[in-house]
Amino acid sequence: MLKLMKYELRKTWFSKLMVLIVTGIAEVLFLSGIFGKNESLTTGGTALLVMISMFGIICVGLHSLLVLNKDLNTKQGYMIFMTPRSSYQILGAKIVENGLSTLLASLFFLGLAWIDITLAIREFGIKTNLIELIQEFLNELPVKVEFSFGGISVVFLGFVISWFATVVTAAFAIILSSTLLTGRRLNILMSLVIFFAISFAINFLSERIPYFDHYGYYLIRSLVELAIAAAIFLISSWIMEKKLSV
Repeated sequence: MLKLMKYELRKTWFSKLMVLIVTGIAEVLFLSGIFGKNESLTTGGTALLVMISMFGIICVGLHSLLVLNKDLNTKQGYMIFMTPRSSYQILGAKIVENGLSTLLASLFFLGLAWIDITLAIREFGIKTNLIELIQEFLNELPVKVEFSFGGISVVFLGFVISWFATVVTAAFAIILSSTLLTGRRLNILMSLVIFFAISFAINFLSERIPYFDHYGYYLIRSLVELAIAAAIFLISSWIMEKKLSV
């Protein structure tokens, strides 16, 4: 399993490196504005960092899925299926690598944002503080939570599991469309249709589960999404094992 994950990491390292390089350039601009007392440069650097963090995290996650699509629809994936590994292990390694890479990227950008916001507050004497900024973000969630270790933990757990379910759903859509339309141009379009249909169903079901407080909402929703993701993973692996392995 670890060898398969290392192999997946080697295939996706370039996109991660590019995100890191672009982030470094934006961070230099931001710090130049901070220490040079240039608010315009700081604002520009901040805007770049926000955009890069959003698209960077998405890019890290999507690249792994694009590699999966290429593995299943071109000769690139033949060698994977020829290894003494089951489809459950192969798909599991892809999903775990995707999840870990996205999680680490998210933590990296969160840590960088915390440091940069702290510097901006100190250098420019902004009256607001980190706690107020975080609380404003938490107030925009479907179910509001107070700024606390427990509140942040359940929200973060919910985001991680939601992303995991999203990755598993996307992988299933790619696998199912590859089974029906291997190598054809409509493959990606069909994958998108399947993905959005299943994602809508999961979200529809999750939002209608009863809960008693905000902790219960995020915990119950996470458990439901995790259970659905596990079922989708098993079905996806079975399809790979029976229909796509060579």
